[in-house]
Amino acid sequence: MRKITATLLLTLLPAWASAQQMNLTAEITDVVGSGVYRLETDNGRALWVALRYIDASYGLDATCELTDDRLEQRRCDGVRDLLLGEQVEAAVDLVPMNGPRGAVYPADLSMRQMDVATILVNAGEFRIDHTQAPPIALTRHEAHARCAFRGVWAPVATDPVEVERCRKYGSGDGL
Repeated sequence: MRKITATLLLTLLPAWASAQQMNLTAEITDVVGSGVYRLETDNGRALWVALRYIDASYGLDATCELTDDRLEQRRCDGVRDLLLGEQVEAAVDLVPMNGPRGAVYPADLSMRQMDVATILVNAGEFRIDHTQAPPIALTRHEAHARCAFRGVWAPVATDPVEVERCRKYGSGDGL
């Protein structure tokens, strides 16, 4: 009986998982901040998405327009330069969370067949949210950015503990 139940569950799981997400192609028309973007589809429908695995400890309420933080403003400008007006493929969760403009949907975005979260984490623009169990490859990109002291990691370049950690353990190759 258990074997039949397990087999049935494994058979139905892909259908259930795909029903919880929708895939679409859209243009990024606004960057709010903290990994939150406005997407607009070809038929004019718009929605707000938040990149999956990105640390939103900066707060989903943080907006690029209202920040006085120079690092956050530099991040906003860089992300806008990279993403505004770009066509992306999006795998969007159908269950929203609350955000600065109402419903915000967790999503994976890819641009020119490259994962947007990976691009931004590797550049040091964002930390990853380890509570979301990110892919190992993404944690390696974060470790490389951290030990190269790029972006958000630049302030720890003079921290002797961080420098020693990178010297001792490397930049994530051993993960």
